[in-house]
Amino acid sequence: SLASERQAREQAWRSHRADERTSKSTAAHPPASERQGTDARASEARGKMGKIVLVLVTPSPPDLRTENGQRKVATWLTGKKISFREVDAIDQVDVRKELCGISGINGNYPQVFISDGASETTYVGGYDEIESLIELNDLDPELLAKNPDLKTFDMVFAECKAE
Repeated sequence: SLASERQAREQAWRSHRADERTSKSTAAHPPASERQGTDARASEARGKMGKIVLVLVTPSPPDLRTENGQRKVATWLTGKKISFREVDAIDQVDVRKELCGISGINGNYPQVFISDGASETTYVGGYDEIESLIELNDLDPELLAKNPDLKTFDMVFAECKAE
């Protein structure tokens, strides 16, 4: 049935996320119990990097597009050595409401933000916007210079690189 298929997908997603967190011993993927609020490691990482990336995710994606989008965004950030903190949309309701207020989007995941850790948090985009930024990285530097409004992934996340 549809309900049991969804439960199986949710369990597979949770298992996948648990495996990822176990296999990566970085502050970027702490267990959910350690991701509540702003912890000391996030503050320490922010001090070294300047800005921190927040990725609003759901532990129970409604469809494969959302599930794959969340996984790909995490993979891109990790591959580009961008430290980030996942915000669980179900466990961290207050943070979710604040971030959705900034983006103006409810119930669409993932959502990516850059925060200075104090007062300014900027919405970068969802999966499609992050994918476009990745693709723009391959543009000819001369073309980028002639089009200063075009931003690449590396430009947008320059202040978020882990040391």
